[in-house]
Amino acid sequence: IWNNVKACINAVDHKLKSHGFGSTVRPWACVGITNQRETTVAWNAFTGKPYHNAIVWDDTRTTAIADEIAGGNIDRFRETTGLPIASYFAGTKVKWLLDNCPELKNDVMNTPEAVRFGTID
Repeated sequence: IWNNVKACINAVDHKLKSHGFGSTVRPWACVGITNQRETTVAWNAFTGKPYHNAIVWDDTRTTAIADEIAGGNIDRFRETTGLPIASYFAGTKVKWLLDNCPELKNDVMNTPEAVRFGTID
């Protein structure tokens, strides 16, 4: 991700300079970066390779999982978490990955120390 950010900054800087903006005398003062928050990925810690493409924060393929957890009451955990149960959150994405990626499921069962889950934060 960081390499892509640097490449993007360099491309924008070059484009701005080619159009007469920017200056080598006064370098950039700051860069704002946002993230994908609940975008979820699972990867093998030994190889560094992901088990599947990341599932982005607004992907709705995990809606059925959220509905199952909610059991008809999306506010089931609101008192504890302050939020309704929704496909937005990483937990449903982790469940989907486990259910749909045989290699991931195999590693969880046989070499759990190799498995990592995370969000793109």
